[in-house]
Amino acid sequence: KVTFTATPEEHYEVDHWTVGGQTQNGGNTLDVTVVSNTTVSVTYKLKQYSVDLTQGANGTARATQTGSVNANTDVTFTATPAMGYHLKNWLVNGETRKTETNSLELTITGDTRVQPVFEIDALTVNYGLASDSKQARIQATVNGVALTSGSTVPYGSNVTFTVTPSGTDMVDSWSVNGQVDPENKMTETKDAETIYTVTNVTSSKDIQVKVIDRPNYTVTVADSITNGSVSIVGGENGTITVPRNGSVTLKATAKDVYHMFGSWIVNDTTLTDEKSAEL
Repeated sequence: KVTFTATPEEHYEVDHWTVGGQTQNGGNTLDVTVVSNTTVSVTYKLKQYSVDLTQGANGTARATQTGSVNANTDVTFTATPAMGYHLKNWLVNGETRKTETNSLELTITGDTRVQPVFEIDALTVNYGLASDSKQARIQATVNGVALTSGSTVPYGSNVTFTVTPSGTDMVDSWSVNGQVDPENKMTETKDAETIYTVTNVTSSKDIQVKVIDRPNYTVTVADSITNGSVSIVGGENGTITVPRNGSVTLKATAKDVYHMFGSWIVNDTTLTDEKSAEL
């Protein structure tokens, strides 16, 4: 009896033995009982290793091969983050691997477990007063936590900005990335809010607020009222200056046989049919 021993190179293993032209299975050793001249040979094959790809939360991944893979095979793994996420790193058999791109290339030399790790995007939020704004205090919060200008917030966050003007100053407008928000700008009929919320932040933002002196408006009554007169309570010579959102009281008085009342006309618009009008 003769014992033959095979020594495979790294990542190879014995495929089979051939004894006298007959194939025999076996491991690294083979016992042969010799009864005549005998030729013995061994054939090697590449080992196969298990390649397992586990999907990560907030994204998907694919591989060029999984399952049983021949040793020394190059396998490429590609990650696709969900919206608002990016690939943070890979886990290869529990160890962290970082890549410059969303792909990972491995030469398989053993059982391999791969998993992508995704991380939510962090977006920069800058905020402050516009260059032509009066001085005021501005603050920001995200999920109730104070946020300093230049900090980052998670993708999809809601960020609330609060400005506190000095004295009687007012907010004129808010702008986002250099564009005035038409929904939050002072108009003839609407004030801009002191609290401004940017919802579902999906890109970096630059928020600015413009604060101005509270506007003053002049109220003047017509100097030729037919069959009566109109006076401004607190006014002088039929004129009074009133700050925005202030009020003024006008009083109409009919002459002799005339009575009240047809209507008030304010800037060509019929306002009321009462004897006194508060604007």
